[in-house]
Amino acid sequence: MSIVNFCGGSGKAANTTSMTNHIKYKHSELLPQLLTVIKKSSSTVPASSEPESSSSSQSSLSVARLTSASHQQNIVNCLTPVWSIDDARSTEIHIYIAKMIALDNQPISCVEDIGFRNLIRKLKPKYNMPSRKYFADNIIPRIYNDTRSEIKKGVLSAAAISVTTDM
Repeated sequence: MSIVNFCGGSGKAANTTSMTNHIKYKHSELLPQLLTVIKKSSSTVPASSEPESSSSSQSSLSVARLTSASHQQNIVNCLTPVWSIDDARSTEIHIYIAKMIALDNQPISCVEDIGFRNLIRKLKPKYNMPSRKYFADNIIPRIYNDTRSEIKKGVLSAAAISVTTDM
């Protein structure tokens, strides 16, 4: 199904009234959670510069503002409480945290510090921080192997290598 069929048009003709009504009548138990997510999202999304043509409910207005964002979350992502540890978005954050640990010479246990966890929770509420054991057993070896293979490729393709030591 194309987005045109789903939203009832394209451009100015597009609307989300049908989707909102469907959720209201068929999934009423999810409506408060959806409206909470929409309110949080609409506070970070700039309002449309065009005036509304009809008097719609606050929830429809919030949904319309959400659709004008450059990146729109789908309904499943909005209602999912936390990302799984193997989710692609989580894995990307795992790698950045492990690189921070390596570059800043931090102990792996810093991922268990309350301040660090609070910072991550504030930045990405749906991200579930894994334990230091997970980083030590999975993410850091993965980064090590990737870095090692890149260095190996560079050494093997080099015309000459110079090695120095300080004893």
